[in-house]
Formats: sequence, structure tokens, C-alpha cells
Amino acid sequence: DVAFYKPIEGFKPRTTKQRIEYFTNKDGKQTREDTFKFVYDDVRVLKRKDDAQIRPTNYTRYVFKVADGQQNMGSIADYNGHTAGNDGLVYDVIGGTKAYQMPLPQNPAVAKQGYEFEKWTSKIYIDDGNGGLADTDGFDRLPILSESQSNPKVVYTVHFKLKSPVAIDTKVLKPTDALSLDDNSAKELIKNADKYPGDAKFSFVQGEKFDNTPGLHKIKVQVKLDGNTAETEVLYRVLPDLVYASDWDKFSKSDYGINNAKDYVPITFTGKNDEGTIIGH
Repeated sequence: DVAFYKPIEGFKPRTTKQRIEYFTNKDGKQTREDTFKFVYDDVRVLKRKDDAQIRPTNYTRYVFKVADGQQNMGSIADYNGHTAGNDGLVYDVIGGTKAYQMPLPQNPAVAKQGYEFEKWTSKIYIDDGNGGLADTDGFDRLPILSESQSNPKVVYTVHFKLKSPVAIDTKVLKPTDALSLDDNSAKELIKNADKYPGDAKFSFVQGEKFDNTPGLHKIKVQVKLDGNTAETEVLYRVLPDLVYASDWDKFSKSDYGINNAKDYVPITFTGKNDEGTIIGH
């Protein structure tokens, strides 16, 4: 009975004007039955242009945005893969709507070349009792499964960071080799250098020096992009110029000596015991 019709929260009749005719005989009895269709639009989730639009009563505003100052690092994409602008994604959602019923953004967010997704953070806004909103920290993730929100507003912020440089495997240097400290040499020590854009700059961290003494060493290499810096340590081994016979078997079978053993030649010092003794250093 339309006289007792109650609106369905989150659904809106497409039109509120419809002519309904009843056909009766002279005794007032209905002579035919007709079917009347009432069409509703699903308005549980309203997509907004930005956070400045007015939020309807009984709705929670969800804002998904990139952290301030990081728009050049990446962006947010909706569930269809469409990249959002600087205002991010803004939705007004009827109270009680579950997370799985919402058009959540893609996770992880889309990082630009040279950067990578770091984390989500969130802030929940509640009525402060004076007509305004006060915020408190929420979960460091997107809403999940049956999670819902009854507060007026929640903001999810994605954070990016400069991609971490990955050092090559331990570099082995012959005694006559040296490690150049120019920018190109620094780039050659980074395994994922091709994951950065052309304007990324690779270099050795200030104060780093090449140590040419035999043994295992490390040196710091950094990459800079758009004012951001990330660094890593690269291991390098300088081979000895002399290996004693007692150590040769171990050296020649090691992962660093096996490919360089051919570059060494044996040198044997002999003498007559009755004339003197050979003493090593």
C-alpha cells in the first residue's frame, strides 16, 4: 500500500511523480489489475569531485589521497584503473556500508618510475561538539572486508618513497685494479639502476674512499631524485698480490678466487741450508 511506503536508506526513487489510474464499475469494484513499477537508483555511494562538496546527512566521507608533497612520486587509481588527480578519490557513503561494497582504490597505489609504495595511513574525524571536526589516528591500511564507518569523515593517505637501490653482488678487484669514484662507476654498482628515470643521479656518499688493501670492504652509494635520497652499501673484495702455498688451495677454490687463480704464477725460493735460511715477511 503506497500510503504506508517508507523510503529505503541508500536508494532514491528515480521519479516521485507517477499517475496511477484505477478502473472500477458502477459499484466501485476494480475491474482490472495493472502493474506499476517504481525504479530506484542506488545512492549508497556518491562519487565527489573533491573534498569541498557538501556531505549529505547520514553519509560518511571517504577521502583517498597522496601525501602532501608526494604527487610527483605516484598517484591513486580507482578500481577500474583510472588515475585520480591531485584531489584524489572522494566518496560519500551511506552509514553502515561495508568496505567490500565500496569502490576502494587499487592497493598498492601506483608509484612512478624510481619510486615505490611505502604505506597507507588514516585519520578519523569525529564531531567535536562545537560544530567542527576533530581528528584521531586510524589504522595504517585501507578498510577491509566487513569494516564500516559511522563517523563523519575518514581520510586515507598513501605514502611513497624513493626506490631502494640494490647493490650488485660482491665486486672482485685484482691487486692492480682500482675503484673509480665517479658517478658512472657508482651507477654500475647498482643492480636496479634501470628502474630509475634518466634524471636520477648516482654517486658515492660524501667522504667514501676506496681501500686497496687485500680483503673485503664496503662502500656507500646513493641515488638522488627530486630532492629525495636513498643509499645502500656495496661490498667489494681486493685480491691479494701474494698467496702463500699453504693458503693456495683454499684461495683457488673460493668464490672470489676460483675465477682469478689463473692470473697467479707460482714463485719458489730455494737455498742451501748449510749456507743460510730463507725467512718470509
